[in-house]
Amino acid sequence: MAKLTPGNKSVTQHPHFLHTNPNAVPPSLIDHFHGFAITTDRHSRIVFANRAAIQASGLSQSELLGQSLDVLFDLTPEQQTSIAQCLRRKTVLAFETTTQGKAGPALTVQLSVSVLDPASADSGLAVFAIDISGLKRAIEEQTQLVTAVEHAAESIIVTDSAGVIEYVNPAFEKITGYPRHEVIGRNIELLDSGQHSKAFFSTIIDSLQQGEISQCRM
Repeated sequence: MAKLTPGNKSVTQHPHFLHTNPNAVPPSLIDHFHGFAITTDRHSRIVFANRAAIQASGLSQSELLGQSLDVLFDLTPEQQTSIAQCLRRKTVLAFETTTQGKAGPALTVQLSVSVLDPASADSGLAVFAIDISGLKRAIEEQTQLVTAVEHAAESIIVTDSAGVIEYVNPAFEKITGYPRHEVIGRNIELLDSGQHSKAFFSTIIDSLQQGEISQCRM
């Protein structure tokens, strides 16, 4: 569970329409917004939700209005308490959670909550949520790839298009005897054992400049 991050309005910026009367904003602007746009009353009951939020809930608009935020989001007791404090203290809150609607699979979202009108004692909340499921999956896949490379039995070298070494895995250090810090920033020709011609390394550089992966024995 991500850590709650209260802040101030200069740090977290919400779309302007969340801080205005939804009825005064063109419906197409809100409904084509890529995320959930929700406003609540001072009791944190939903009084407005855009099309994305309604579709995710699996409820009709009339069924959704008047409900608490936990009908849409999987909120822990700590998060619910923080949202209530956000309303009382006129602060801004941001954290990750998942959707809890009846329609489709749960999504991981970045949720931001702020007071609609800090000057009003009866102000409700502006709630803004962006789907970050794809980003989370990409990070997980990248982490898995890095782990696989780090634990590979074969030597793996990453260079730029000019052949300057940017990364080597632990197997490289074990096989070649070169410590990582001694080869990073140096050209791949450093690894010339004397068994290969200049053309051999030129071929490798040509492959790298074309964005190809070069597999060879040195």
